[in-house]
Amino acid sequence: MDFHKRLYVKNYEAWEHFCRQECFSAETLKVREVPQGVILPMKAIPDNPCVDDIYEGGVLDAKGNFVAGSIRISKNNPGYMAVVRGYSVQEEALQHSAEEVIFGGVIIKHFGHFLVECMSRLWYVMQHEGQKKKIVFIDNGWKSDLRMNDFFELLGIDLKRVVFLKQPTRFASITVPDESVHSWGQFYTKEYRQIYQKLREAVPAAPYKKIYLTHSAYKRDITCCNEKYFEDYFTGKGFVVISPEKYSLTEQIALLKGAEEVACMVSTLSHLILLARPHTKLIMLTRTSHDVLVAQCLINEASQADWYIIDASQNYLYGNRSHGVILLGASEYWRKFAKEHYGDDDVQDTLPEAAMDYMQHWCRYYEQNDHLKRLDAQDFVVMFRQMYEVIMGRDCPQGLLQKSPKDEYMEELGHKLGSEQNYNEVLNELAGKPVLVSYEITTDDYKSLLCYSGQVCGTGDSPIRDIRISFTDEKVSCTYKLYLKGQGWTAPRKSGEAAELPGGHVYGLSIDLDSSCKSVYDLSFRLHTREGWSPALSDGMSASQETWPLDAIQIVMKCKANINVNTI
Repeated sequence: MDFHKRLYVKNYEAWEHFCRQECFSAETLKVREVPQGVILPMKAIPDNPCVDDIYEGGVLDAKGNFVAGSIRISKNNPGYMAVVRGYSVQEEALQHSAEEVIFGGVIIKHFGHFLVECMSRLWYVMQHEGQKKKIVFIDNGWKSDLRMNDFFELLGIDLKRVVFLKQPTRFASITVPDESVHSWGQFYTKEYRQIYQKLREAVPAAPYKKIYLTHSAYKRDITCCNEKYFEDYFTGKGFVVISPEKYSLTEQIALLKGAEEVACMVSTLSHLILLARPHTKLIMLTRTSHDVLVAQCLINEASQADWYIIDASQNYLYGNRSHGVILLGASEYWRKFAKEHYGDDDVQDTLPEAAMDYMQHWCRYYEQNDHLKRLDAQDFVVMFRQMYEVIMGRDCPQGLLQKSPKDEYMEELGHKLGSEQNYNEVLNELAGKPVLVSYEITTDDYKSLLCYSGQVCGTGDSPIRDIRISFTDEKVSCTYKLYLKGQGWTAPRKSGEAAELPGGHVYGLSIDLDSSCKSVYDLSFRLHTREGWSPALSDGMSASQETWPLDAIQIVMKCKANINVNTI
């Protein structure tokens, strides 16, 4: 496949990486029987500040051992919004049921997640239509939704069988089918496709051959400025503009089943291609330029769509693909696509007329609910770069926004490092205080995060693929190595030097200050996986394992007391 004919995006390398991976697995799914098992409602894990929205709950065996929850990436790294462990409940606090039930899985209170990943255990129910066992789900606050009722009924499931568990309950027996998809883990099986095939078979096709799925009438979470440009453009190409949230799930399936071409933003809207027939043409517009919706790459493959992804973002203020305010428009990537696919040579830039509306919506959103306070310094750096590139029409020059981290640090302490101040005196004033070591990680979705001494660097749910270490003082250096599962330690790296991206996730780290620095600085670090933080490690130490990839690191460096810069 020629991805240059599929991907019209700024962030080509990251998109190409995930689109190239084959997600289909021929693995035989298993079914476990858990006699006298317990199903626990979901609870957010309270004791791990590095991880957002990771839950405990799910199925336990009779002895209290964790059996199943939910996985979004892999068994070794369940991922954001996964259910990863059980919790203790006193026997007298348990409800007791003499019924034999099927564990249906986890329902996430978001229609896109529900559609893509929350029904992945129902293949077992479809294969055992004669069974009348109740199907027990746990959820993180889902409220009744008629689309969900349609989903069950179209699969031939009586709604009386569907139970949303609210109290920890011990059942006579629990049947636990394997999940047929890990949406961010590049894994699905033939059973996953069969769920959507059955949905299509239950509904007659609508007559529209070309549909544009718009977000413009949906007023929650995100405002998409200038989407009318694309509504008008595709209307001119014979598309019918549809607001899916105004239709029942049955009607949405009919629309998707009848369509030969679908256009929409990369979002829950593009996930609906799972309801379309194989080989349907899918034109997707990205809301931002910098990130990759990994699950969409799997969906493109599983749905067998004839897909295209176009960077339509013209954000020059902070933009997030899932919330806030974004600006769509005739970007250079859209203009290239329009010329190659529709023969349009004269697509006009829409930025001038859309800019004021975009800024007004952006200001209204970020003046509310402390939204602006949630943006950090790096967000503002990215925002300026976007502004420069959108308005100037060229890449932002390297170094334009880069102030010396050492200068920033000295200013914060009330110092200005100049010819009038002795460097040795400044270092002695900093004895025992943090010194700027910088460390940059690359996460599983190829985002880069840069942190300084003492900061936690990582998302807590996205595995680390690379670590780069450098120092603000050119006299300071170290050697470090990364540990890769099944491959061992990488060759030693020197701080501040470029290195090739290793071929896998990072499972360990070793740092060793150069001998000339050991008498001047103290360095410590710790590593985070889904099991929590490692103990603090000192200069010259290493830590590795092969169970969980690292998802965050923290490095602290301090000057020793009574030092002399001439010793370095």
